[in-house]
Amino acid sequence: MASETEGLLWRKSSRSPSNDCVEMACRDDWRFLRDSKMPDGSYLKFTAVQMARFLNFLRSQTSDPV
Repeated sequence: MASETEGLLWRKSSRSPSNDCVEMACRDDWRFLRDSKMPDGSYLKFTAVQMARFLNFLRSQTSDPV
């Protein structure tokens, strides 16, 4: 059985030149997050709406742009 993340295009912030970053990928209405240091490890899966809420929460917790 193929992994649901197989074939995804993972992207990370251009502000993070090292491999110590969170990567994100999209498929249909799903958003996936993983640790770039462990690409074959576990990942988080959100709907697009859940991801938007998660990012809004993060933005509300810091003065730095997310």
